[in-house]
Amino acid sequence: MSIGGTRVRLRVSADRRTALLQYDEMRRMARVDKAVVLCSLKDGSFQVLGQGMTLDEIGQALLLASSGLESAAAQRNAVAFETHQEPLVRGIHTMGKPILKTIGTGPGGELVPPPGEGFASCGECNHPKWFALHGADGALSRIACAHCGNEVVNLRIGHVEGHA
Repeated sequence: MSIGGTRVRLRVSADRRTALLQYDEMRRMARVDKAVVLCSLKDGSFQVLGQGMTLDEIGQALLLASSGLESAAAQRNAVAFETHQEPLVRGIHTMGKPILKTIGTGPGGELVPPPGEGFASCGECNHPKWFALHGADGALSRIACAHCGNEVVNLRIGHVEGHA
């Protein structure tokens, strides 16, 4: 997003490991000139680290970040329409092997799941849209709510059911 001609990108992670990876990535980038790091300490206090910045520059950066948060919250609550266009020839994206559709459409235009299956909405915010994430091996690892970020992790069971 752009605020007052300045581009602001928000990257958020509640997972400590992912957050540290994001921080390390930014530290190593040659494009980073200066930085402000906000630290929440265990005693409830905060520290602001201005790396290579004056107090005025820190204030300006925090003001831009605050405006970015407001803009993101407004966009999250806005109604957005998305479109998806099917390929002209089915199977283009599946290496020539067409995938048969198993989700049907009811008389009112609503989607109907296959027998024995159902659609899921987020247990936290009741939003029906999910993003699918995959691991390095390409297998589905988790799904995340597109609205609040609630995650559902797939557990891999390495033993036969009923045996420890």
